[in-house]
Amino acid sequence: RRHALLLLPLTTTTTTLTTTRAGAYVSSSFAFDVDESFVVSNKPVKTHLEEALVKGPKKRQVGVTVDRVKIQTLEEFGDVAFVADKVVSAERTRDGSLDAALVGAKKLTDQGVTYYQLEYTNVSERGDNHFLSKIAVRDGKLYVLTAQARVDDYDDARPALQRAVDSFRVTSS
Repeated sequence: RRHALLLLPLTTTTTTLTTTRAGAYVSSSFAFDVDESFVVSNKPVKTHLEEALVKGPKKRQVGVTVDRVKIQTLEEFGDVAFVADKVVSAERTRDGSLDAALVGAKKLTDQGVTYYQLEYTNVSERGDNHFLSKIAVRDGKLYVLTAQARVDDYDDARPALQRAVDSFRVTSS
């Protein structure tokens, strides 16, 4: 069984986020809702096929990345525990990271699409963060929504971040 998520090199595209109502963001291939205090932000360096970022108060942010992969489902890569371990292990190796820990992970299915929802924390030289993430693979593309807040702000930020995670849907490819 192969356990490598193969990303194919591609030219990046600009993701256009439109709003259908206050706090509702839609692209050509995904959609999510956030608190109205979040605004679209431009990432200085594009490194994914598609990417979108919205920022809120107190360093809260929600980002979505899309990359081509050689698998058609998340299960081809591994179960939710395996993927959660890979994500947290990758977080530990990030520049400035001192530690990372998994808080929870679960598998969800919505309209025939499997999602893995992860919650984890990291301790970093640049501050301690709490993350919520929702991952899906559809039509050879990996979709990752990551919502984050500082650990000391997480209790207040959780409702807004959870709204983004709960509402995240892959809409087409």
